[in-house]
Amino acid sequence: AIAAAALLSLTVACAAPAADLQSGWDFVIAAWNPPYTTDAEYQVYREAGFNLVMHPRYDLPDRALELARKHGLRVMIDTYTPNDKPWGGTAGPYTPHPSHHPATLPELKWLHQRYGKHPSLAGYLLGDDYGVIPAELIETTQFLRDNAPHLFPWICQNNMNARSLAEAGNPFQDPQIYPTLYQKDWPA
Repeated sequence: AIAAAALLSLTVACAAPAADLQSGWDFVIAAWNPPYTTDAEYQVYREAGFNLVMHPRYDLPDRALELARKHGLRVMIDTYTPNDKPWGGTAGPYTPHPSHHPATLPELKWLHQRYGKHPSLAGYLLGDDYGVIPAELIETTQFLRDNAPHLFPWICQNNMNARSLAEAGNPFQDPQIYPTLYQKDWPA
């Protein structure tokens, strides 16, 4: 059970996405840690009941999307990229981080132009471990709302701040409720 909890990230929809995205889904069962982009891994994930997988961070999603199509899975593109390697060669402004950043608007447009119509695409991870949503994530969420309302604009928060997601027009709350190693001695 602990291993399954570590692999699963159950995403709760706060606003219903377009019907075609969830066709055949009762709910999303997602693998937060992406499988290796091999045929065998994607087959195992599908047979285990997953219907959504992340694609490996910093990689282009071509192989993940094709394997997902073959195995009846959907893909959430992780838009994080090293600071010195922006998607498409040009980054917009972003909140500083020592090593990487999620796609800024020019980068998301570049990714979406290339992969936005792929039948296995479920959406984009626009940000991870945020509390209050910064301006650049509001901008990328709005772009998806305006141009691809059938795709998930996912921002993963490390606290329960549904108001900031609602203000950004982002329909998901993923509270990441799990203990850290620093909390291992806390009572249950």
